[in-house]
Amino acid sequence: MAAPKTRLELPCEYATRVIIPSIRAGIARILVEEFGMSRYSAAKALRTTPAAVTNYLEKRRGDKYVDKIVQDPEIKELAKESARMLASIINEKDDDKVYGVYQKAICNVCSRINTLALAHGCPATSK
Repeated sequence: MAAPKTRLELPCEYATRVIIPSIRAGIARILVEEFGMSRYSAAKALRTTPAAVTNYLEKRRGDKYVDKIVQDPEIKELAKESARMLASIINEKDDDKVYGVYQKAICNVCSRINTLALAHGCPATSK
């Protein structure tokens, strides 16, 4: 008898695959639309490519939750703070400093989303 074809996925795996790209998309949108950065500068702040930023802005990448991120006042404020943090290190060359700021910027938003998911009975954490 064949094993079922279901795959167990941890909440952090889902976050890595779906939530974090949506966070990056939200931050890219804030950097370009609200902070007036070019797509190139936004890409530099996010440590990605201008093509990736274009994909975020045109909802070809990270589109699943980006609207919820930028429409929820609390999460949007966290995303704006994250955008400010990333913009502040746009020309930083110290990889350790960049990694620390980048991690804090993304994790602040992701942690809050996780807390909200738990409060609303996220199915991945209900067992």
